Amino acid sequence: ICSWQPNFAMSDEEGELSHGAEEENQEEPQHEAPEEPVILPLTPELVSSSLSLLCKVGNGLDHAFVKVDLRGRKLTDIGALSSFKLLRYVDVSENALDSLEPLGSLNELVTLKANHNKLTEFKLAPRRYLQAVEVADNSIASCASIAQPLLRSLKLSRNQLTSIADLSATAVPSLVTLDLVGNRFTSLESFAGLTNLTELYLASNGLSSLAGLTALVNLKRLHLRDNAIDNLDGLSADLKHLEYINLRQNGIATIPEVLKLAVLPALRTVLLLDNPVAEAAELRSELIIAIRHLQRLDKAPYEEEERNEALETVAKRAAERGSK
Repeated sequence: ICSWQPNFAMSDEEGELSHGAEEENQEEPQHEAPEEPVILPLTPELVSSSLSLLCKVGNGLDHAFVKVDLRGRKLTDIGALSSFKLLRYVDVSENALDSLEPLGSLNELVTLKANHNKLTEFKLAPRRYLQAVEVADNSIASCASIAQPLLRSLKLSRNQLTSIADLSATAVPSLVTLDLVGNRFTSLESFAGLTNLTELYLASNGLSSLAGLTALVNLKRLHLRDNAIDNLDGLSADLKHLEYINLRQNGIATIPEVLKLAVLPALRTVLLLDNPVAEAAELRSELIIAIRHLQRLDKAPYEEEERNEALETVAKRAAERGSK
């Protein structure tokens, strides 16, 4: 019985990199001529030895292995996979591939991982069951060739994208999770057509504003860490499902700017660490006064005592205005 399922979930904190300390007293590097890379041809025998996950196929009376793991095999061609037509889960990451076209014959494909290759485009004939694709750490500069009717999760982090305008909503009507961390975006204007998105990951780009965001009316989670955003113009009540927004490591400097978040009716969590405004002592209290439904600022949930103090402050300010 086949029980494995693809996992589309993303972590709250994207882009967290840990750097180990360099070892002391390292030996001087030897200046030897680099070795020529060994290219391993993909043979049916190598594919067969990399198969796993026995599942029922066809009418349920037959069985076949439906998962193949070919990571780190120094492959430049995967043509041999085209004859394994019952594969559902394919991982060809960490190779030297410049094309995925041989996978066009895999009609049962559900999940594809091709991270760390030499792809300049994602060119694959539409697959009727394909739901998750990862092509991070390549050299993809355009999404024009992506057309997959059931695709729900697309990971394009650390490529060379500057716009997503050529990713048509009609070409990916089921897409809800899009990871574009570490690309070259400076604007959100090209995202207007992707109205079904619920999760968008855009850390480590070159964004300076949120203009264009309001078209993404189904967003629930938005990750914008490590950009150059210094204002929150572009937010509106149309973003009625947005619950989580990560704005760490940006340039937001004032509490009035932060309070523009109050327009979001479903906001529960906001991350503002490593912004200039994070140093303001009254930031936490002013946020809960303005956004009573907020549950967490950075890593600390709001306590009941804080909520009560906010109510008292609101009442006091109202009384002061009434006495004038």
